[in-house]
Amino acid sequence: MNQPARIFFRAFVKPFYQENGGILVFIFTMMFFIVSQQSGAGLYEYHLFLVIGMLKSPAILIVVFLLWLLYTRKLSVFVTAQLRRQEYAFLHIIRHLSSRQQFSLFFFTVLWLQLPVWLYTVFIVITGWQYHYFTALIIVLAYLLVLCAGTAWLQAYRLNHPESRLLTAFRNRAWMSSSTYTGILLRFVFSRQMTTWMGIQLFTCILLYCIAVNNPLSDFDAPAVFIVFMLGILGNGVLVYRIREFEETYARFYRSMPAGWWQRAGQYAGAYLLLLLPVLLTLGILTPAHIPLKAALHFALCGYSTLLLMHGILLWQPYNGKAYTVILFLLFCLQYAFLMVSGLTILSVLCFAGSLLLQRYAYYHYERSM
Repeated sequence: MNQPARIFFRAFVKPFYQENGGILVFIFTMMFFIVSQQSGAGLYEYHLFLVIGMLKSPAILIVVFLLWLLYTRKLSVFVTAQLRRQEYAFLHIIRHLSSRQQFSLFFFTVLWLQLPVWLYTVFIVITGWQYHYFTALIIVLAYLLVLCAGTAWLQAYRLNHPESRLLTAFRNRAWMSSSTYTGILLRFVFSRQMTTWMGIQLFTCILLYCIAVNNPLSDFDAPAVFIVFMLGILGNGVLVYRIREFEETYARFYRSMPAGWWQRAGQYAGAYLLLLLPVLLTLGILTPAHIPLKAALHFALCGYSTLLLMHGILLWQPYNGKAYTVILFLLFCLQYAFLMVSGLTILSVLCFAGSLLLQRYAYYHYERSM
């Protein structure tokens, strides 16, 4: 690794995995420890069937391609943000290199950032070769290489044209402007966290659909489906954490406005209801063919109240990322214990009550330490 490559690795690769390590560990845990066990198959058999289904079905392959595209867009946005930071202004000296050298640096940087995808692709290649899905393999590898090459070219272009607004006009659309606080939060999510939001919602919807379809309605195992569903809901904790960071950085003025706590709680509730809408629609589609109506209502109430509770927890104290992850894990364990003891109805009531109490008593007392 030459000196420019080392600089790129320290400037882009290490910070990216430090910032997004939590959600990558969450996805890894879901795919390799939770979902495979709930499916009833072994770890190898589960991923074997998953890969074969992907290579055989164009619809599943398109969904996987979309997930990879969202992940690539996320890392591309991260690299662009790093290039625009004042402390990384020295990277613009790379513009004195040739276009080929610039492209090579960004291409191998993108490969490092796509490492989780490429590691799983090794298993896809081995499986496809064994079962003779050569055409699908060529399409998969070509698609990933196009993603890498396209992202590398885009970043090289942005490096040489920092004033350009290429592919960013969407952020300035008039429909995203709003005078309400709910609109301000949604505008932040859709302009700055669109990839994270879409990835979490799509991942949760796919997991919910797969586990529900493979769970016979005549012998519906509500706790098993609930575990997978709530893990997907807790994945939204990443988005909740970033919304709170945005509030404390840019929207602290709202605390001094003459509005009652119930108005603030209502605005938060409206924002999170809209952000959770794809998952709620998926529940509606699966009801009652694959999920009983009563269970679907309980899932929706528990998921929504848990999202509000996660926001309320961050109103209580400015936890760092690691501490917040531990709290979410403990919250999941407590929810599972209540599920086994008292059922979903009491669980959803407790989550709603907890979120309202935190909103009522923590909002006026919490001040971020400077």
